Amino acid sequence: MKIAHTHTGLLPIPPNGWGAIEKLIWFYHQHSLNKELTSEIKYTDDINKNDFDIVHAHIGNLANILHERGIPYFFSMNDHHVYLYGKDSQIFKENYEAAKNSIHTFVSAKFLVDYFDLPNVSYLSLGVDNSFFKPKNKINEHKILCVANNGFCHDSSEDRKGFSYAIEAARKLNMPITIAGPKNNQKFFDKMNVKYDKLEIRYDLTEQQLLETYQEHSIFIHPSILEGGHPNLTLLEAQACGLVVLATFEKNNDLKGLIRIERNHRLIANKIKEAIENYEYYRKISLESALDNDWSMVVDRMVNIYKNNN
Repeated sequence: MKIAHTHTGLLPIPPNGWGAIEKLIWFYHQHSLNKELTSEIKYTDDINKNDFDIVHAHIGNLANILHERGIPYFFSMNDHHVYLYGKDSQIFKENYEAAKNSIHTFVSAKFLVDYFDLPNVSYLSLGVDNSFFKPKNKINEHKILCVANNGFCHDSSEDRKGFSYAIEAARKLNMPITIAGPKNNQKFFDKMNVKYDKLEIRYDLTEQQLLETYQEHSIFIHPSILEGGHPNLTLLEAQACGLVVLATFEKNNDLKGLIRIERNHRLIANKIKEAIENYEYYRKISLESALDNDWSMVVDRMVNIYKNNN
């Protein structure tokens, strides 16, 4: 089976530092190769009809270009702004067309299956590389971590990912907190002028530095306005490293071991205390959840759908 994953044209693949979709494409590609499949990452303009057995698009407008050129494709829809902005938004309409015209579309949260309401849409979780992301043997101190991109294409000075709620919860508990992400997050911190002596900010980490950052912490918080309640990249990476994960939910919870929080620092602080009191229990479930969503298993599910729909 010869597969082409479409390049975003935005960042290098694999990305040098940050880049969620680019990381996904790289993982799909690498783990397809591990299955002894032929996989390439190609710009849309370089893909011709019948060049590949499978063409897999990862951005709605690029999928629509493939459709206009008469090239059948599979589609991964991972942009949760389709839900945040509603069905009248351009971003929903663009992705809906891409899903409707696809052979099959994968969505990374179960509620999006009903939201799109198309017969060719199904749920496929994102994954994690458990051979790379793994826990350290011992945590000497409970520390809080947020890992998020506050927005490449949006106003990154706005608190989309809930950094202020996490910081204020840490302050209330007098706990150290680290926030890691791309350099554009600095716009938020410059605007908010956040001052807390136990706050550390890390920008543009390599994968190795990101791994080490996870391993230094025990509690992971994701108080975002979107992308919570299901297996996204950072939640799974945190779980694989043994962190207890607390997150807001968009709709339902698809991720085992996830503790639900609201965007309220007092309530978050209470949930952090609960997580610490039951740390070993939640840590065990986190590690189990990560194993259930290993990239190798996710790509197996994806390839089976290729075969059944092609």
